[in-house]
Amino acid sequence: MLFTKLRKKASPTSIHAKIEGKAADTPSGVDWSEKLGQELGDAKLSYNPPNSAEFQGRRCTFFFITGVGKSGTNWLGNVLNLHPSVYVDPGEFQFQTLWNQGLKALSGPSWQSAHRAPYKQAAEMGMIDTVRRTLLAGVANKPGVGIIGDKRPRFFSVLVPGCPIINLVRDGRDVMVSYTYHYLRLQPGNMQWWNDDLKQHFPPFSERFHAAADDDAKKDVAAERLSQEWWLIHAADMWASRVKADRENIAKASVDSPETPVMILRYEDLHANFEAKRAEIYRFIGADPSLAEDPSEDSRTSPGFRKERVMGFYRKGQPGDWKRYRNEVFDRVVSEHVAESLLAEGYELETNESK
Repeated sequence: MLFTKLRKKASPTSIHAKIEGKAADTPSGVDWSEKLGQELGDAKLSYNPPNSAEFQGRRCTFFFITGVGKSGTNWLGNVLNLHPSVYVDPGEFQFQTLWNQGLKALSGPSWQSAHRAPYKQAAEMGMIDTVRRTLLAGVANKPGVGIIGDKRPRFFSVLVPGCPIINLVRDGRDVMVSYTYHYLRLQPGNMQWWNDDLKQHFPPFSERFHAAADDDAKKDVAAERLSQEWWLIHAADMWASRVKADRENIAKASVDSPETPVMILRYEDLHANFEAKRAEIYRFIGADPSLAEDPSEDSRTSPGFRKERVMGFYRKGQPGDWKRYRNEVFDRVVSEHVAESLLAEGYELETNESK
């Protein structure tokens, strides 16, 4: 049952395009209605475990995709949306902020009433309910769906106990390259959280990238950026620190939240064994793999792309692309800053002699 109207009376084609997440900057949305509010209010959210809800007369379950940015979380969300029972919004939610800022402000200070039982436990339940009701609100984009996911690139953590979590890992060297293109493509206003040194050095490269006459010239700007130690260290440390924290948090969750299923998925494995791996993922979240649609280039679900889109959010998606950009400085930074984490994640190192 479609419980509210889609904006601008979108055609089935445009709805399907939204669901498949053609672009990360075109998130889906549905108009708010009194009926939607009533149905969300009537949703019966399970308490123990809190991994499901009764909504519109059916049982809905939830899952999460985590991982370092530029590791393929958007691609995986698109792939899962090929299944008729699965919905992953093409945008992003800042759910972790509820815990990092909201819950901390509400129950962290010892002088707060919510610092003590039973208020603290009630506040935590409220956060979990907020996540589930928010995700439920979007299923009008895909009527009848029963498995709802969030794909926000973030540190691994258990937000809703019992909900499956897919932690996506990608070769840090490819992440460094993709990360470079991503921020060259964006405008400097997206760097407000960087330190002053990065803010000072980055904008000229972004301006040159946008002003470059063609794709080859843009690639030259990216290659130059990927030969500068200050930038490479920034990108390398970002990836290495994130995957190390995720490993530690996954180990901790296995003790603190043993009821929460966790799948560690390597981007390269999904790329190389696409059909087998995506079937495994569907089963992991409770979906029948045989019902999924075939992937396609248009839906951004095929492993890799025939043509590189230098200015696109989905640029190339090819494992090992970093080898095109490696140089003496790149290899040194990798050796000093990410080699340990690469080995810990099961990746092989390459020496200068193996170029």
